[in-house]
Amino acid sequence: RVDELPQRRVWIDEHQRCIVDGKPFFPLGMYWGTVEEQKLEKYCEGPFNCLMPYAVTPEKQLDLCAKAGVMSFVSFQGIIEGSKNARKYDCNTPEKVDAFYTNRINQLKVHPAVLGWYFFDEPPQPTIPCYRRVLDCIRKVDPDHPAWGVYHRMDVLREYVPICDIPGIDPYPIPTLPAGAITRSLREARQAIFGNRAMWNVPQTFNWGRKDVPNDRFPTEDELRSMYWQYIADGANGLIGYSFAWMLRNREKAPADFDRDWASLCKVAGEVKKMTPVILSVDPAPALADAPLT
Repeated sequence: RVDELPQRRVWIDEHQRCIVDGKPFFPLGMYWGTVEEQKLEKYCEGPFNCLMPYAVTPEKQLDLCAKAGVMSFVSFQGIIEGSKNARKYDCNTPEKVDAFYTNRINQLKVHPAVLGWYFFDEPPQPTIPCYRRVLDCIRKVDPDHPAWGVYHRMDVLREYVPICDIPGIDPYPIPTLPAGAITRSLREARQAIFGNRAMWNVPQTFNWGRKDVPNDRFPTEDELRSMYWQYIADGANGLIGYSFAWMLRNREKAPADFDRDWASLCKVAGEVKKMTPVILSVDPAPALADAPLT
């Protein structure tokens, strides 16, 4: 117990809100591949305040984000003992994995664009102990930024709570399920984690592009709006759509489709952005009262 809370750059308050430099912040962004200046110009036409690069994130990409005025997660995608990515970075022992995270986080933790650390995405259950060790390392090296991870199965989500500060879910219902499936998934997820964690979730902003998905398509504007607001109504504290990189890839094949879908997404996300003061407010909600009949 402490007499005063430490002054941290990014943290989660008692209302499960993200606080950045002392002010409430609702993460509203998209997944990326590699951050490039030309792509950032297009992205910043939208209403987004952050992004999530999927590849292991170098400092020069954070510099681009800071210049563009958006915050960024730092990805350590799947770097744990025995993984393919760990071998790529010569991390073949637990001690070398610890050293990799220690060195990289010490290098980047003071960068003004850093919103948090992203170090797992739907990992197999047997790897949970390895990720727990990584989280301990992250917390020791940098208490100033939260660690975020995403999982897709609500029935075992509780097992992943000890390996992140902020859990997220990524159900993608379109086109096989109605958009309303989001509410069921999020309620199951919040029950699984006892409703006591902030949740940064992942709306579907892509079409599958696979032949085995019948009637494959990008979500309509109404479906996007429904999914985003279902998340918010059921308590999401941040929304990071998957994915801008996917949309850009389809742009090369069908520019007109990209323009239509990008416009729809920006419109929906813009509506969320407009309401963030309400979403982040902790004032008592207005209550109905009896009024005399006239």
